[in-house]
Amino acid sequence: MSKPKLHHWLPQFLMRPWCGEDGLVNRFHRPHKDVVYGRKGLKYLGSENRLYEASWKLIGDPYHYENNIFSKVVDDPSSSLIKKIINFGVGELTPMEKKSFSHFLLLQMIRSSERCIGENQADFISFEEFLLRVRKSESDMKRLDDVSIFNIYVNNIKGSGSHSWIQAMLEFATDPKLVDSILKLEWMLIGCLDTGLDYVLGDKPVLAQIANGKVMEIAIPLSPNILFHASSPDRHSFDPIFSENSREIFIVLNVIEQMKRAKDFVISKNLGRNGGYLKMAEEYMKHPVPS
Repeated sequence: MSKPKLHHWLPQFLMRPWCGEDGLVNRFHRPHKDVVYGRKGLKYLGSENRLYEASWKLIGDPYHYENNIFSKVVDDPSSSLIKKIINFGVGELTPMEKKSFSHFLLLQMIRSSERCIGENQADFISFEEFLLRVRKSESDMKRLDDVSIFNIYVNNIKGSGSHSWIQAMLEFATDPKLVDSILKLEWMLIGCLDTGLDYVLGDKPVLAQIANGKVMEIAIPLSPNILFHASSPDRHSFDPIFSENSREIFIVLNVIEQMKRAKDFVISKNLGRNGGYLKMAEEYMKHPVPS
């Protein structure tokens, strides 16, 4: 059994499409007033030392979460799913694959280097509610009546010690109401035009609107050329932002959102038209909070 010390909260497979031939990505980072740009490898991006390490009461394995949940049950299947989506489109996914991808999207919304990830946005269901539910042992995972990517852990996820926040993440990602609301949306892929404008990927890459405990819209870049987007069918049909004529505007808006939301960094495959991504990072990436 491997004993990885670096645990990725932003999976390497998700970042890999942004790598150049040298295996590196352009990273924009704002550790102080100015944005720092450079070519970086994926190993130390979106990772933290021993993030998911915990004493697993049933088998005494501190690497159980990283090896058997986040790697084996979450990241490995999701990596294959994203490859399938990129190569064949969302229409080729089976119902179970769509549910698994929905779990991945929800998990990636709150998976971060921060311990209590839930952001109290006005339209965001409170992550703290899930954390409180776990600490009171009021789990929904044991009441799931379908098979999910977490199915083999449904009956033994309890006993996570001080890492109740990890269980709360899994509770959030498998919440039936959230998952069903994603499945009822229209799924589509939105590509790029050959204009030098590509999608970028921030360290908080899932963009979503949630109201009344339901996902109304959700999106994530899957590669520099492809963005996954799910919304109501009438929105895709009638909102001009989704037309090919508005594609450049759509991409720019998504780049801005990735930069605004980023906690630590944003990556890109190229520097944008006339080096525009660095200028956008200077304008939209958050300034560090003074200590």
